[in-house]
Amino acid sequence: MADLSPFIDAVTRGDLGSVTAMLAADPGLARRSDPEGATALHHAAFAAQHAVVDALLAAGAHLNARDGAHGATPGGWALHRLRE
Repeated sequence: MADLSPFIDAVTRGDLGSVTAMLAADPGLARRSDPEGATALHHAAFAAQHAVVDALLAAGAHLNARDGAHGATPGGWALHRLRE
């Protein structure tokens, strides 16, 4: 499996142009998980990158995907961020 770090970095920075280009080259990125089981949608939700969240959902990201550490959804990550 390819390293997701460059994609996750673009997601958390809110670099919509890079995210869109990477998704065009590899649409499967929208559904892949990092080593902890979190998807790009988890990271985008936590970083409050709304435009990136929309792009990931349009590309087929799973809204109810659960991470490997806590079984949390992207929405749960967004709520956790608000509580910090």
